[in-house]
Amino acid sequence: LFMAFGGLVADRFSRRTMMLITQSTMMTLAFILAGLVFTNVVQPWHILVLAFFLGIANAFDTPARQALVIELVEREDMSNAIAFNSTI
Repeated sequence: LFMAFGGLVADRFSRRTMMLITQSTMMTLAFILAGLVFTNVVQPWHILVLAFFLGIANAFDTPARQALVIELVEREDMSNAIAFNSTI
């Protein structure tokens, strides 16, 4: 649902900055879940909300990551890099 909008944002803004923001967001969500689990207060709705926000962050991260491959890899290695990135 948000992937097309994430691609639009990845085309308009710095991909590196976008990836830093999305990766930081994903890390924060993981720390929140860890804190909830370690304090034994986690509820099913917590997991659903965190998974929803993780999906949104991933929808912005994936287009930026795939577009960044083109900037990092030379032309002769492009097909291998795209295949490897898609595998990951």
